[in-house]
Amino acid sequence: MDGPCKVKEESKPYEYKVEIKCKDGYGAHWAGEWKDEYWDGPCKIKRDVKFDEYKEEVKCRRDD
Repeated sequence: MDGPCKVKEESKPYEYKVEIKCKDGYGAHWAGEWKDEYWDGPCKIKRDVKFDEYKEEVKCRRDD
């Protein structure tokens, strides 16, 4: 538990996920609801944001 919000992080090679849930939106550092998907260099970033929940997923390509 991190303050009023529950934080879950998962990290693997070339992947990273974070999920933050704030009961009734209390303690959330974001406002509104939106979805976002874009590339940052070799990494694809997806965000799904709601009033009481923030999810971010990062997947990076490997250049072998």
